[in-house]
Amino acid sequence: AWNIPNSVALTNNARVRVVDVANGNVLGDSVDFKLRGGLTLTAPTAGVTWTASSTNNIAWNFGGAIATVNVFYDLNDLDGDQWLPVLPVSIKGQTGSSGASTIEWAIPSIVTNNARVKIEDAADAVNTFDVSPVFNVGAQFDITAPENGVDVFAENTTTNITWNTVKGTGISKVHLQYSNNSEDATPTWIDITDPTPTTGGTTNTGTFAWNPIPRALADISTTTHRVRILQHDPP
Repeated sequence: AWNIPNSVALTNNARVRVVDVANGNVLGDSVDFKLRGGLTLTAPTAGVTWTASSTNNIAWNFGGAIATVNVFYDLNDLDGDQWLPVLPVSIKGQTGSSGASTIEWAIPSIVTNNARVKIEDAADAVNTFDVSPVFNVGAQFDITAPENGVDVFAENTTTNITWNTVKGTGISKVHLQYSNNSEDATPTWIDITDPTPTTGGTTNTGTFAWNPIPRALADISTTTHRVRILQHDPP
């Protein structure tokens, strides 16, 4: 087995030669073949959620003297390959014969559960590339009510949960939950809206009429309530 070192020159015209150690005139050469580098994405990882309209670093390892890497993204792996250059810069220069590299990505505002990124050797894009597993681009919300210790009465029929969508577009539905033990290390979150994918959730209007208010003993015997908002699946 030939353990090809990273320091070997990348070429389209490599050959190997076999020589009889007892007679140097007895030899044979292979046909030409290609020596190429290697690229392995390390971030984003499968299932991770990166926030829309924010920046994050795409990261990878490389082997071989790959001088330039092109970086792309696709927000929907379900409709085939629709690769677009990442912004603000989609080309990253590299030095050395092995190592790690990153590029900053200004993530678009569109939320999705089917995003991917791709890296490729600019000099050998057909043969030397890597595609990430599917990951998420998620929204960011800010709940404006109830908060800051405001009283919510069990008999109240006019309590509204309100929120702003701080980051992310294309969010048609959200899912609401509350907790009676929000200060615990692992709080229990109880559904307010139906969590069923597609049919559940509530429209992302910024307000939800919370009625009836929970009034079981576990709900009214604690003062550590919180509500939270999640991007519904699918968005």
